[in-house]
Amino acid sequence: MLGQDRFEYRLEKPVTYHHKGEKRDGELLVLIAPTSRQNALRQKMQQMFMQAVASLRAKNTGNTGSSGDDSDGDSTMSSSEVLSIMMMSDIDMCEFNEMFKRLLFDGACLVEGEEKLTQKLYDDFSAYDCDKLLGEYMAFFIAALALRLMTGK
Repeated sequence: MLGQDRFEYRLEKPVTYHHKGEKRDGELLVLIAPTSRQNALRQKMQQMFMQAVASLRAKNTGNTGSSGDDSDGDSTMSSSEVLSIMMMSDIDMCEFNEMFKRLLFDGACLVEGEEKLTQKLYDDFSAYDCDKLLGEYMAFFIAALALRLMTGK
């Protein structure tokens, strides 16, 4: 954890990248909160997350399993809870994942804190890392902000 605007994620399997002409192996990703430049993507991702929550509530006619105090503005949902909600809902996860990757490639993810994530590097991630990274980013930034706006905290 680095602060409210960024956090670290360690890949299950390191990737090889180039920085200033030097070949390196990297396993640490620094994830950065979306900026106002990325508002359209962030808002669409928030909207889809809230649609997933509503869809699941409608299916279950009630509780989504979320609980706890949100007094610090942090999400009360874990990455696995966020992913479960999204995957059990009617939202298009392929479309959602494409938006997420565009956000990452637009500067929201730095390999070893120094090199922007690219499609080529992302293609080397394990399936586990792809899903876990999506869940972590959603829980820390997108879902957290959506839930914070809903509760007014």
